[in-house]
Amino acid sequence: MNSTSELNELSLLKELLQKKENEKNNILKKIDKTNSIDTNNYFSGDEFSDNDDNELYCKIGQKKTICIYGLRNKLPISMRPDQWEKLYEFMMSGKLHQFIKDNQKIYNKQKQTNKNKQTKTNKQKQTKKF
Repeated sequence: MNSTSELNELSLLKELLQKKENEKNNILKKIDKTNSIDTNNYFSGDEFSDNDDNELYCKIGQKKTICIYGLRNKLPISMRPDQWEKLYEFMMSGKLHQFIKDNQKIYNKQKQTNKNKQTKTNKQKQTKKF
């Protein structure tokens, strides 16, 4: 056995372990920060939710998925824990917030189009009354 190569290997393993420990600590810091963030600063949620009370809660689904209730009227959003973690990492990266911000014009146009359609339908109903 070559003790120098073993020492080198141990040294590399220690470095790798330290890097992973630093990554873990950074993730924990991000989690702490997000727990104190007021989500109302990002967007009102009116354009993105069809639930009036917006109260969210979790349950374990039949297939051992995590179900989030309160985003949609009747159906939950269900995913496995690893999928929720992946989504959380995506959201923490700021990419989702930036995407919403970049595409806000599309949401506003769609909202206006829906209002126009509703107004047109209401006018048609009024003219059909005898």
